[in-house]
Order: sequence, then structure tokens, then C-alpha cells
Amino acid sequence: MTLLFAGQVPFQGVWAAPAGGSSRPQSGLRKAALQARHQKIIHRLNLTTDQRQRIQAFKADHRKSMAEINAKIHVARVELENEMDKPKSDPAQVKILTEEIGRLKAARELENLKAKREIEKILTPEQNAELKRIQQENPAQDAVTAVDPPGE
Repeated sequence: MTLLFAGQVPFQGVWAAPAGGSSRPQSGLRKAALQARHQKIIHRLNLTTDQRQRIQAFKADHRKSMAEINAKIHVARVELENEMDKPKSDPAQVKILTEEIGRLKAARELENLKAKREIEKILTPEQNAELKRIQQENPAQDAVTAVDPPGE
């Protein structure tokens, strides 16, 4: 999504969190570089105060949703690892946990896609076109993270 959001996606592009999400703290230099890039993107998009406020409010809710999904994925992975570490793991339980992880990852992608669409609704057609150009220049950045300052 993962629009204006880290492990946060256009979600795999300029607006979202990385598909895997990330809870690692960023180094000072990396955070500063991300903030500088964020400011350049904000400048290029020429967001109004209202757009910034709407995006920030939306992203706060989106980050909560993503955190919940990522936490569930983490728990399911730990449970799967624990099951696999047993001398005689239960194949049925391994299957259940693996399917749950897949379902949660799909839910995360859908949330990112919905977030991308919500961000696109906030932007003007010209801003959306500029965002697409930004994403083409830096395919690793998604729409959500493009307008989301690091560490917020």
C-alpha cells in the first residue's frame, strides 16, 4: 500500500509500508535521509494544508491496522516455529498455521491497496500523476511512504 504510509504500498511504490513491515528502529542518518526525501516529495506534490491533515489522519488509522496485522503474523510465525521445533510436529497444525500466515499476508496487501486508493482520493489528478512519476523514479518506494515522514 504497501500510499502515504513503513514495512509500510501504491503500496509497493510510493505510498505504503514494506510488505513485510518493519519494527526496527532507524539509524539517525537513515532517518534524516528519509525525512529529506519525504520533504522533496511533499514539495513536488504541492500538498495543501488540508490534504496534509487528511493524509495524516488517515495514515494514523492505517498504521494501527497494519500494526495489528503484523503482530498477528508475528505470533503465527512464532507458533509455527515452535510447532516445527517439536520432535514430532503435527502436520495438520503446521498446515493451519501456514495457511493463517498466508491469509494474514493477503489481508495486509488488501489494506495497503485500500490505503493507496484512499490517498489517491485526497490528491488531485495532477498530484496523482506526479506521484506516479515519483514512483517510477524510485520503484522501491511506495505511495504511502512517499508522503509519510519517517518515525511518525
